[in-house]
Parts: sequence; C-alpha cells; structure tokens
Amino acid sequence: MFYPVTQPIGKAKSGLLTLSKGQMTQATRYRLPIETNFNKFFDLDRAFSVSEVTVDNGKKLFIYNVHLSAFIKDEVIQAAQLIKLFDNMKAHADAGDYVICGGDYNHVLSGEAHPELTWMKPFPTAKLSHKLRVVAPTNAPSVRSNGTAYGDHSTLGVIDGFLVSENIKSLNIKTIQNDFKSSDHNPVVMTFELSTSN
Repeated sequence: MFYPVTQPIGKAKSGLLTLSKGQMTQATRYRLPIETNFNKFFDLDRAFSVSEVTVDNGKKLFIYNVHLSAFIKDEVIQAAQLIKLFDNMKAHADAGDYVICGGDYNHVLSGEAHPELTWMKPFPTAKLSHKLRVVAPTNAPSVRSNGTAYGDHSTLGVIDGFLVSENIKSLNIKTIQNDFKSSDHNPVVMTFELSTSN
C-alpha cells in the first residue's frame, strides 16, 4: 500500500480468523471485488470466509467472517461486495441451514449514519433476503474515526455486528466498551441459539 505517502505501509499480510469449539469441516475464502484503477493501491484486497460446522440435527452452520472496503469512493464496488456476500448467504439460508456473518461492514448497522463518510453509509437492509436480518449492538459505539486522537471530535458509530438467518435465535448482543484502547474498533459479542423449529 502506497499510504501514507511520506511513509508508505508497503506490502502487508492480513487475513480473517475464525475460531470455533465446534468441529469445522470446511473453510473457503471468497474474493470480493475491489477497484481496478489506480485506487487499488490504496486499499487492501477484500474477501469473506465461510466456515462450515455440522450440527447434530443434520443441518449445517455456516460462519461468515467479512471486512468490507472502507475508504473507497466508488459506490458500485461497495454495492458489488455486498451483493456477492448477500447472494452467498442467501443460498445457505434458503436451504434451511444456519447462517451467521460477523464482521466490519463499513456501513452503519444501528444508530446514526454519516453518508459523507465512505465507511459510515447506511446499511442496505432492504437488499437482504427475507430470511436474513441484521443484529447490531446499541449500547456503545463499535468504531471511531482514526484521523485524530480519540476524544470529543471523534466520529463514533456502529459498523460491526452480525447478519443472521431466521433460524438463529439472538439472545444478546453488545459492544464491549473499552474506549478503543487496542484499536479504532471496540469488540462486539453476540450470544445465540440455533432454533430447531425451522
């Protein structure tokens, strides 16, 4: 990455990590669209991973991990990333399996959006399958702007959370408020149950 200009990051290794107490039988990484013009040098490659866990009732639990682009101005690319993710999730939800997608969506999942910022636009909930829904914390922000020191002038919001299928019973979701001591994000935790009625 050629940013910042005076001290470019250069080549960086990054990834998505999913851990589970349940036995994962398969994991797949799917590449997401990114800008193909000069701007691609200012963004990381983007992807989502899907990890598969077999459930006792014969169904499967598909655990998605995603980090969508933040600082791109091309709304077509942002929309294409979401469509690819939504379509993949819909296929598993339509089959009656369990689907949970956690990540940094760089779209506001709850609370106030800031459309003037590329990473805090409203989340397109209407484009989700009717078998999927957004589960997001409301107790504290999950992200802050990182262009300045954390304080009174920081832009705060909720862009981290979960998309879940209708057969996931969400019991509780919250942001762990630690004043962003380790990152420009606070952790988000969800407890849930797999419904056997669907």
